[in-house]
Amino acid sequence: MTVRQRVRCFFALAAFAAACGGGGSGSNGTPSGPTINPPPIIPQTVVMIGAGDIGDCSTLADAGIHARDTARMMDTTTADAIFTAGDNAYPLGSSDDFKCYENAWGRFKSKTFPVPGNHEYYQPGALPYFQYFGARAGEGGFRTGYYSFNLGNWHIVALNSPLQASGGIDQIMWLKDDLQSNNAKCTLAIWHYPVFTSGPSNGSPETSVFASGCTLTSKLPEARFMLAPFLRTT
Repeated sequence: MTVRQRVRCFFALAAFAAACGGGGSGSNGTPSGPTINPPPIIPQTVVMIGAGDIGDCSTLADAGIHARDTARMMDTTTADAIFTAGDNAYPLGSSDDFKCYENAWGRFKSKTFPVPGNHEYYQPGALPYFQYFGARAGEGGFRTGYYSFNLGNWHIVALNSPLQASGGIDQIMWLKDDLQSNNAKCTLAIWHYPVFTSGPSNGSPETSVFASGCTLTSKLPEARFMLAPFLRTT
């Protein structure tokens, strides 16, 4: 994302609360033999709330006021899970910057599902981000930063949009396998670079949404096809 203005726009706060019938984390195959009187599917209502561009305690910004304000907002909301949409600790994603995040949003860490932004990668390998979130940044491998999980009847994919070079190709292949292997009726994807935004960056080009900075021209059409359900409504 572009460098923010000195007086930055208040970041967007997003949430969903939806009942999704069907799907789940069960087998993808068809059971052998006939199924007689299958049990009814019980819709589950879940709430997930979060934001991006969260903590900034620098004197040139807001000294952490917005991070503390949004944390107080979440204190008043009963959420099953919390997500972060990247650029979690401004301005440089350093260990000191994550202290600002910790002082505001740290109390939600046990139910937070994060993704990194480009500011996390101002540090080599986004190391402070992965050190801070640990296994919550993805159990599939240290420093990959992409993973998936189930919340109620939803399958949720957390993507590492700033991931570079060969790691981006690995992520696309992982995404393809993940989407093919889950049979949830409702799927949600979270990543840092927005398709649309009311902020000064005016959104990201389509090729930057999933692979900004990557040389993935041979794989981008496939990635766009897989992500199309998340980019538009039908």
